[in-house]
Amino acid sequence: MDSIYTTKRPTIAAEVARAIKVESGHCCAINQCTEHTYLEIHHIDHNRENNDPSNLIVLCDKHHKMAHADIIDRKALRLYKQLLAASILNPVPKHLVDNAPGLKIVDLYEVESCSGENEEYITSLELKLVNRGTQVTFIKEVRVTTLKHWETLTNHHHSLVPISATYDLKIYKEEGSVSRIKVHHEVKPQETERVTFRLETDYDSDP
Repeated sequence: MDSIYTTKRPTIAAEVARAIKVESGHCCAINQCTEHTYLEIHHIDHNRENNDPSNLIVLCDKHHKMAHADIIDRKALRLYKQLLAASILNPVPKHLVDNAPGLKIVDLYEVESCSGENEEYITSLELKLVNRGTQVTFIKEVRVTTLKHWETLTNHHHSLVPISATYDLKIYKEEGSVSRIKVHHEVKPQETERVTFRLETDYDSDP
């Protein structure tokens, strides 16, 4: 049986390719990546014959290679795709962006850990931030919007960046629901922070 990568690649319809590029603003779809020169359309499920728009995402050369190496897995790519759709429907107010122009989200992963005598499993969101500005950035509130229920977990950990803060965050099952938590966290200029949010839910399944 021939590999999908040794067969001729089916052509992506021009109108589909155009729509995918417009969706991401002709930039890499990975959050906060500003590359807009060397862009490629990636098949999320690695099947070059599946040119359905839901399976296509625009990536820069670096992130495209990371996707093929599964450093950025399919689940993460689909989440980035959902974030694109959410940003179109619910754009971030300009004043919120202007308050912290140097703060960037580098990575976002869902991880699971075990603790306690009863081996209780805790699901957390790990957020890696970098302050590329010239002044200290203060984070006072974090808001999390439920886009879709996650059924599996990643095994990625930012082991090279120590955890600087841990917060408890209750999330809700309903899509579109927003959770808020007041925090007092600062990120110094040119420094990277790793923040963990331990998720609490009111339903019996993985958050």
